[in-house]
Formats: sequence, structure tokens, C-alpha cells
Amino acid sequence: MQSIRETLFEDPFYLYVIFAVGGVVCLGMWRARRQAKWLLATALMALLAGGAWTLARYVVTGREQVLAVMDTMAEAAQRHDAEALIRHVDDHYRGWGLRKLGLYAAVKTAMVARNIQKVSFLGRPNVEVTGDRADSTVRIVVLYGGEGDAVGRYPMAWKVEWIRRPDGWKVQHATQLDNPLP
Repeated sequence: MQSIRETLFEDPFYLYVIFAVGGVVCLGMWRARRQAKWLLATALMALLAGGAWTLARYVVTGREQVLAVMDTMAEAAQRHDAEALIRHVDDHYRGWGLRKLGLYAAVKTAMVARNIQKVSFLGRPNVEVTGDRADSTVRIVVLYGGEGDAVGRYPMAWKVEWIRRPDGWKVQHATQLDNPLP
């Protein structure tokens, strides 16, 4: 079951269904009885649905921010732009036996050597935000160019720890998981 925060701010689909059904019921009652209160109740359902849409549209949660950074990093990998990707890594990064500078060199080398074509998420990344920290599990498939037109598939899974800094969410630690497929 979705949390209240996720339902209100990220995916209000169930609220839309509830308000639509409530609006149809109220409209049906108004048609049957012609009482103004049912017309007002129908208008209230429409206002509540509009309010839910406004909240979901204009309130960006920490979870949504982390997911947006993940998308940006995947796009940077596809463009072979190691500088853009590394901007989302914290200065105090530790992981994979590397610090930020070592990670930058490894990423840049891998982008060129593997000729990354596309990075796709396998399912929806799991992101849990607690204050200024977040933990995520991400499963991806990297399509890379080989000799000629050959394309290889490399599934990967990561446990990533995030920290919120004044300039946005940054990767603080990453660990590659053994089982990349769900």
C-alpha cells in the first residue's frame, strides 16, 4: 500500500478515482432529487480532485528529486559525459574502493571503452528518504557497442546512499549488488 505522502504528492491516481466516483454519485443524486446540496457536493469533488492534481504537480518530494538525479545520471552516461555524471557525486564519496576522483577516471574510461549506448532502469528504483539522507536500490541494463554493430547487454544492480547538499542530492556511497536481475 502506498504511503499517504506518496499518494498525495507523487501518485494521486487513487484519489482521482475516489473523487470521480464520488462526483458521479453526487451528480446522480442531484439528477434524482434536484437538491442543490448534491450539486455543491459534485463541485466539491471536482475541487478536491483539482487540489490533489495541484499538490502532485507542484510539490516535489525528496524521493522524486533523487529519481530525477538518477535519470540525469543515466542520460549523462549515454552521452559519454563523465563530467555531468560526476556532478551528482558527493565530494566525500566512498565506494567501490574509490574516492570521487578515482570514480571519475573509472567512469570516463568505462564510457569510452564500452561505448555505452543506453542505460535503462529495470523496474522502478526503490528510494527511501529520511531527512537529508536517502537509500536506494537501482537495477539497470547498460547497452554498449561492441565490434561493428554488435551490442552487448550488461545488467547491474546498485545499493546507493544519497545525501542532500545545498546544490541537490549527491551519491555518497555505492555498492554493486551480486544479483542484478529481479
